[in-house]
Order: sequence, then structure tokens, then C-alpha cells
Amino acid sequence: MRALLRPLLPTAAAALLLAAGVPAAGAHGGITVAEGERGGTRIVVQGSEAHTDRGAAVDLSTVLDGPGTGPRSRVVYWVRTAAGRTFRVRTDRDASGTHHAEVLVAGRGTWQDWDVSAIVTLSTGRTLRVTNAKGDPPGPKPAAPPTPTTASTAGETSTAGGTDVGPEAATTPSTGDDAVEDVSGDGDGPPGWAIPSIAVVVVAAIGFVLLRRRSRGAR
Repeated sequence: MRALLRPLLPTAAAALLLAAGVPAAGAHGGITVAEGERGGTRIVVQGSEAHTDRGAAVDLSTVLDGPGTGPRSRVVYWVRTAAGRTFRVRTDRDASGTHHAEVLVAGRGTWQDWDVSAIVTLSTGRTLRVTNAKGDPPGPKPAAPPTPTTASTAGETSTAGGTDVGPEAATTPSTGDDAVEDVSGDGDGPPGWAIPSIAVVVVAAIGFVLLRRRSRGAR
């Protein structure tokens, strides 16, 4: 019986993820830096080592899923190194909908030690933030949403590693509504119907494979 069920495990796992509504990781992938969910919109930030013509870099990518995550959505990274240097990076959006940027690491220490905030502006105008920093994350504070001017500053680059900002810009909120919602680590959880649906999908998949094997054996 175990031999029969072992090949079914990958199918069952895929069915569980699909039924639970977990977004597939983008082509960039890597280590999960930060993630969160609010109102059906899920944010997953990942990092992986990369090499550019300017040297070693980290490919920071953000996968968005849910309401407001279409082509008009934007992502800006705020990064603080272990030495306290803060800079921001504008991202590009690829054909798969993944927002990404290659950030140079030279002179910035080990990228796994960085505090990273992803400020996500949805097409609905709502602004969400996920971060791996504890206590005082880099970037605009909840009382100060980033303005379109800040997010599209001419000095920012998507591939050259980011633009340094002074301590005031990195820590002092600009005027505005309490629009930045920190959703780091939050999750809406599966809807009420997901659990029975998962069980049905898994049982159906196992039953289908067993029936096919029995029919082949009867021939």
C-alpha cells in the first residue's frame, strides 16, 4: 500500500497548494525575505544571488497575487545594511508579473543581513508593506505613504543597486494619510470552503490513480 501511495504524494501536495490558493513563486525565486497578506492580496519577497556586468548582486523579486496586483501596481524596496546605510530601489515588472531588481552588494556587507522593506502600491491606490526588519523597518512609516514622486525619483535605478537616501528621508514620514499598512507575517488563511475542498481533491486524485492501476492489471 505504501508503494502505491508514494508516487501520489507530489500530486497530493500540488493539489493542496492549488486548493489553498498559494501563489506560485516567480522565475526568480530564492530565499524568502518577507511575506504577508491582507484582504486577499498576498506579497512574497525573495532574494537570490545574481551576477551583473557591474559585479555581484542580489536579485530581489516580489510576487503579488490578488486584488490590485495588475500592471499598474508598483513595488519599491527600502534597504538598510548592517552598517546602517539606507537606500531605495525601484523595480521592473516582467512578463510574469514579478517585480524585481538586481541590487549590487559590493561595499554593502552580506545581503542576508540587510533589513528589507517592500512598499507595494496596488492599482487600487492601497499601499502595503512587508519587511524582515524587527522594530524599526527602513522606509516610510505607516503615517507616511510614499508619494508617486518619491517612488519614481530620477536617481533611482532598477539594476544599478539603488539610490542612497539621507537619514531624514529614511526615517522621517512625509505628510499624508495613514495609508501604509504593514502586513508582514499576516495571512488571511484559507476560506471556509478550502479545507473540505482540499480533502475532496486529494481523495479524488488518489482514487483516480488506483482505478487506473487496477484496470491495467485486469487486462
